Parts: sequence; C-alpha cells; structure tokens
Amino acid sequence: MKKRGRPKTNGVRPGWVLQRETIALNSYDEARRAGEKHEASLGLMVEAVHSWNAQMPMSITEAKRVLAQWRSEERTSTILGMGEKILEGQTAQPYLQRLNELQEQYAELKGMPRPPRSTSTTVRVCSFGIGPVPRYKRTNRKEIREAD
Repeated sequence: MKKRGRPKTNGVRPGWVLQRETIALNSYDEARRAGEKHEASLGLMVEAVHSWNAQMPMSITEAKRVLAQWRSEERTSTILGMGEKILEGQTAQPYLQRLNELQEQYAELKGMPRPPRSTSTTVRVCSFGIGPVPRYKRTNRKEIREAD
C-alpha cells in the first residue's frame, strides 16, 4: 500500500521555483532602489511574477518567504537582480535557439511529440548575479531634531 501524504522530495524543487524567485528578487531590488517602501515592494514582486507567467503561483505571503530565504540577516551572499531586457533580432537569436533546443530535448525525454519551433523574434531576459545582501535605507524614518 502507498504511503499517505505528500511524497518526500528531499529538498529538491522544480526549476521554475528558482525562476520565480529570481524574477521576484529582481523586482524587489528595483522597487527598493527607486525608493518604494517594503510593503509596496512586496506587491510589485507579485505583479512582476504574474507579468512573466500568469499561471505561476505567487502571493504576498510567498514573496515574504522568498525574502526570508534569500535576504535573511544570517546570509552573507544572495541572488541579486541585474534588471530585465527585451532583446530583438540578432541579439535574441541565441536565446531563442537554445530555448527551442531545450523544448525539443524535454519532449524527447518525456516521449512527447516534438513541439513546433518558435518563430518569435523577441525574447524577454531577466539577468541575475551573486553578491552581498543589500541593505536598504529606511524611507519612512523621521528626522530627529536636536533640542535648542
């Protein structure tokens, strides 16, 4: 008889989770650099993930979990968003070619029919790097006045 409950993954998560976290952290960093408060930046994280893929699950609570994992006080390095770009024409070709290859390999691995090759000429790219955890200034702090 099969065991009850969720199957054990031993900490392994699907690749789309890392993609979601990268997109979310990138949008959080952009919002904080622009002077947004923490709560507003959380909402922008959710919007950014949904703009990439509307079916990708993301909520304010999940955004807080992502920040707790990647931006905690104990961490010395983290994923840093380097911004989003939309590439067109010849600059997008290497990305589109690799994407088509990956889709074909996946279909072959799963025994599915080969998907049609993409005829798109644009690709949206979100780049990231590894670096020290950013510390943002408080945007709502009141200035303390010296007593005369």
